[in-house]
Amino acid sequence: MFAPMPSNITYLIDNSGEVVHTWESSYRPCLSAYLLENGSLLRTASIESNSNFTASGGVQQIDWNGSVVWQFEYSNSQHALHHDIEILPNGNVLMIAWERKTAEEAIAAGRNPDLLSYGELWPDYIIEVEPIRPIGGNIVWEWHVWDHLIQDYDPTKENYGVVADHPELVDINFAWRHNSPELTHINSIDYNEQFDQILLSVNMYSEIWVIDHSTTIEEAAGHTGGNSGKGGDILYRWGNPQAYRAGDADDRKFFHQHDAQWIESGLPGSGNILVFNNGCNRPDGSYSSVDEIVPPVDGNGNYSLIPGSAYGPAEPIWTYKAENPTDFYSSGISGAQRLPNGNTLICNGQKGFFFEVTPEKEIVWEYLNPFPGQGARVFKIRRYGRDFPGLLDLIRPHDVAVVNVTLDKTTVIQGQEVMIEAIVENQGIYTENLNVTTYANATQIGKETVNNLDQGASQVLGFVWDTSSFALGNYTLKVVADVMVNETDILDNTLTGGIVNVRVLCHDVAIVNIISLKTVIGQEYSTYINVTVRNQGDCPEMFNLTLHANVSIIGTFTNITLMSGNSTTISFAWNTTSFAINNYTLWAYATPVPNETDTADNTFIGGVVTVTIPGDVDGDFDVDIYDVVKITGIYGSNKNAPNFNPNSDLDDDGTITIYDVVRCTSHYGDTPINFSFS
Repeated sequence: MFAPMPSNITYLIDNSGEVVHTWESSYRPCLSAYLLENGSLLRTASIESNSNFTASGGVQQIDWNGSVVWQFEYSNSQHALHHDIEILPNGNVLMIAWERKTAEEAIAAGRNPDLLSYGELWPDYIIEVEPIRPIGGNIVWEWHVWDHLIQDYDPTKENYGVVADHPELVDINFAWRHNSPELTHINSIDYNEQFDQILLSVNMYSEIWVIDHSTTIEEAAGHTGGNSGKGGDILYRWGNPQAYRAGDADDRKFFHQHDAQWIESGLPGSGNILVFNNGCNRPDGSYSSVDEIVPPVDGNGNYSLIPGSAYGPAEPIWTYKAENPTDFYSSGISGAQRLPNGNTLICNGQKGFFFEVTPEKEIVWEYLNPFPGQGARVFKIRRYGRDFPGLLDLIRPHDVAVVNVTLDKTTVIQGQEVMIEAIVENQGIYTENLNVTTYANATQIGKETVNNLDQGASQVLGFVWDTSSFALGNYTLKVVADVMVNETDILDNTLTGGIVNVRVLCHDVAIVNIISLKTVIGQEYSTYINVTVRNQGDCPEMFNLTLHANVSIIGTFTNITLMSGNSTTISFAWNTTSFAINNYTLWAYATPVPNETDTADNTFIGGVVTVTIPGDVDGDFDVDIYDVVKITGIYGSNKNAPNFNPNSDLDDDGTITIYDVVRCTSHYGDTPINFSFS
């Protein structure tokens, strides 16, 4: 797969050079493109013209049918995406961006003013974006070169130091050329899931760098934290030890390289690093090579370094170059990829020429890009095997799938039946005969045969699960279609419909609320207490309900009958004549029904009701002006008024009248000591 730089189209070809698929965009690439496992294209895009940067970009995801399903734009006067992206296992995307620093900011960071011919500086940084589809994304992690600088030019700056003593930092004055605003020009990014590390190709320094991705944003800006304990500092660098004063020009290996990547697990050379070494201005002439190195890393992702020396290895373990070296040269862009057969796929980007070489450097395949014109430039290429999930739509002549499973219930009483409906679909190109089997956990509960299912057709199947012989517990229901001969996409032959809980009949009554009409009541007066009970079980129930005030019984209702799922409210009349002046906690108790196990909610504690002197409205056990005010303050209100207080309605007629005032004032001055009924 490749995206010609002058074109808006990304091409997928086979080994014969035939175009098997294309994706078209409204934008040219900026610059990489990759095929995802769902068959969609993830590509960079030159979204808009940005006068502040030489390129400006965004990222698009385009599905197999050509619809843009996600677009993220990140370009303004202060920053712009460029070059490369990397999809992470969690679906987030790593991206490379420039950020603009003024001359004043650069000088404050120790930049030599003689190296600021453009009057500004563009260091790189990395962002991790969580896609928000269809447009936008959240930046959830970032790392900035600017946070990891050192310099020995200006001793008045905080980052002044001995460059050779800090290979983990970036010398801001190591400049390949003075006539560019760029500091680093990172042109590729790769991710190592095993170590949670990022590999960067840093063109201006002719190096590759490894940084820690396990850090927080704060740790990435510092020098501690993460799996490495080194924050966002460089963990490993290779290609040009001059950049950190550990060598001279004779020790330089890379010359403005591209496409640095860890060789994937399971491939020959797994864990090694493969790089397209462009070879600009090599001492022995400008020619390109593809270099494979073995990094000095242990099983925990730690890189060895002898202090004062350069990182190893001393030389690549494998290199490809032309027999006459200058016959193979690309001054910019380009890339390489290790293949499962041990061969290496190479892209001469400047010439649009792709070829495959064996470990012995023999060319066994080649292709010259004809789009949009012969030899049009290509940033990099990638080959995807026939077993790549994103290509299964091209190579699955036999393919059946279970596309939907529905259950009529997810909780069932042991012995009841569960109705299961499944839809099976023929997604291949041949008519198929197959069995479809349903399981509860590992136990088969049904099988249906489907005959003559044509291409593109689907069939609805019904299954009945009798739970009588199944133990109590949770069961995962899944439906499995037979795997056809030569079927490769078998993941969708099985579909889980959900979890069903098999249980016994439940007997459970519960008190759910107690509400007293009044919270303060005069002794020998009455009030009503409402108690709400609910049948939370599966069967009709009969029970008794008793209401208490402290240890005294207010009343009992017997033989209350409730259907499953129903509630009722029982109203108790409480005559306080025999109750002493005091505070009383109301609580209710429902007798457990046969086989009830959850009896904790058969008891419910309500609020406190104060039995006091008639006319005492505020419950302080005397009758004074405050009680009179509480009545007269809402004089004339009725039980429908928002300010109505039942405690002030002494005669319980639903309205605050002169009779309530009289009842209160007739006991004016009474306390428990001098109070008595006449």
